[in-house]
Amino acid sequence: SAAQQPSTPSDLKFDAKSLPFPAHSLEQVLNMSQGELEKLLTLVYKAVGGQDYSIAKKLDVLCYFETLCSDTQAANLLINSSLMKLFVKMLKTYKSPMIKCRLCTIMGLLIRHATFISKDLYNINIFEILMLLTRDANQKVKHKALATLGELLFYVATQTNNNNNTNTLVEQWAAPHEAIDLVISFLKMSDQATADVDEVLQHYAAKTIENVSIEEIYVF
Repeated sequence: SAAQQPSTPSDLKFDAKSLPFPAHSLEQVLNMSQGELEKLLTLVYKAVGGQDYSIAKKLDVLCYFETLCSDTQAANLLINSSLMKLFVKMLKTYKSPMIKCRLCTIMGLLIRHATFISKDLYNINIFEILMLLTRDANQKVKHKALATLGELLFYVATQTNNNNNTNTLVEQWAAPHEAIDLVISFLKMSDQATADVDEVLQHYAAKTIENVSIEEIYVF
């Protein structure tokens, strides 16, 4: 995996008592019936996407949800759920840097651990949203967005490399040239003597190029 995200579930803190559902462990979630899982995801969706919870309460729910995102089986379920559409929409509309940072981290973890991502995520302009966030006014949001974009580009590279024949999956997940150009542009920042160099963005850009190159996809 690209292994770029600086946040890990081990450093997460949330108030389990504030959650609108029991704080089920990853093992418990994986052993749920389809009906039980759908009920849980619906409650997460309503809590995060609804108007009844403050930013702090939403962050509690997201921090809990993040503890479920570093397992392949769980990632395949969660990233292909309606929650991802909600998260992409929130990245576009929410102003809170804390919300945007947490959403980017969650999406990056899910992308990193998933082995299959539905075309639906591609079709809701996830590339464009992440690219836009790398220009966000908040520095941490920029870092998280570029790290997540790197995970997505790496996923595209691995999926393309694992398909010997041209097929629908490869066509749907072709990386936009604009995304590739954007990653490269962060490396070129050091050539501009008058520009403020963000070493974290440069690191994520370099790791993205390194990881994609390992897959022998010569898009750069």
